[in-house]
Amino acid sequence: MLFQPINYGKKRGARLREEEYDWWCHPFHEANNINGIDGDTDNDGQGWEIGLLPDGGGIQEVFDLQIRYVEKMIDTLNDLDNIVWEIGNESRLISNDWQEAIIHHIKTYESTLPKQHLVWKTAMDDKGQNQYVNSKLFNSNADIISPNHRSVGDYRNDPPASSGAKIVMPDTDHLWGIGGDVSWVWKTFLRGNHPIFMDPHFGGPWLNLPPDIPKYEKLRNAMGHTLAYSERIDLASSVPQESGTAGPCSTGYCLFDRGQSYLAYQPESGSLIIDLPTGEYRTVEWFDPNAGTAVQKGQIKWEGGERTFVPPFDGPAVLLIHAHSSPRLHDPFDGGR
Repeated sequence: MLFQPINYGKKRGARLREEEYDWWCHPFHEANNINGIDGDTDNDGQGWEIGLLPDGGGIQEVFDLQIRYVEKMIDTLNDLDNIVWEIGNESRLISNDWQEAIIHHIKTYESTLPKQHLVWKTAMDDKGQNQYVNSKLFNSNADIISPNHRSVGDYRNDPPASSGAKIVMPDTDHLWGIGGDVSWVWKTFLRGNHPIFMDPHFGGPWLNLPPDIPKYEKLRNAMGHTLAYSERIDLASSVPQESGTAGPCSTGYCLFDRGQSYLAYQPESGSLIIDLPTGEYRTVEWFDPNAGTAVQKGQIKWEGGERTFVPPFDGPAVLLIHAHSSPRLHDPFDGGR
C-alpha cells in the first residue's frame, strides 16, 4: 500500500551498486521531489527512515504525508469489497512499530466508514534476527500475516496448523524467494493456511531466471486444484489437523468436519488411515496431485474406527471422503484452476 524501499539484490545473489537500489527512484528521495523532503537523513542511500516513527528515528513530515496518503487511499477505495491493505513488503524489522502504527490508523479510520477491510503484514527482512520475525507477526494487530521460514514453525516443509486467530498466507517469496512445489501447496492448504506462489513466469529477467521453469507448471496447477477442492467442502466448519497430534488422518495433513467430510493428503506413496465415525459416506474420491486426475471410488458404510485407504496409483495422493454426494463444482484439472 505504501511506498517503501525494496532491495531485490539479495534475491538474485547480486551485489548492487548504490544507484541500482530502489531508493534512487523513490518519491521521498530528495532529488525526486520539489517539497524539500529528504527521506534519507543518514545518507546511507537506502532511506529506511521513512519506515520509522518520528520519535524512533523517523521524519515527522514524511509520517504526516504517509497518514494523509493512507486516508486518501481509504477514502477512494472504501466502497470496494475486494480490498486488502498491505503495509509493506519485507521491510526491515526496525519498521515494526511504524507498521503497527499504520495498521492501527487504518483500522481506526475505517471504523467510521461503511466498510472495513483486512490488513496484511508480511515477513520482515530482519538482517539475522529471524527468531523474532514471526512472533512479531503473530502478536501484531494485522488480520493477515505472511511468515518467514526460520522461526515459529517450518512453513517450508511441515507448515503449522492455523489456529484461526489470524489468516496465515505463507508466501513462497518469504520462504524461499523462488521455490515451493506441489507437496508444499497441499501441505500448506490442508493445515488451514492460504498458500501464495511468487510465480517467476514474468519475473525471470530480474532474478536471472529463464522466462519459465517447467517444474512450476505443476505448482500452478496445484494452486487451482486446492481451490477446486476447497469448494467441495464446508471450509467454515472444517478444522486442520496439527502435526504430531491425535487426529483423524495418519499423515497429519487433513482438513476435516468430523463425520461429514475429510480432505487428506499422503505426501509419499502408500496407504493412509482415517478414523471415521459410524456412518455412510457417499463420496470417496482419490486425486493424483502430480497428474491432475481424479478417480471416483463410490461410497462406503462404516461402523466406526480407523480404516485404511489404499490409493489406486503410486506416489502422493489426495483423498476426499464426504458424507454426502459431492459433485465436482469445477474440473480439478481445469487449466490449473
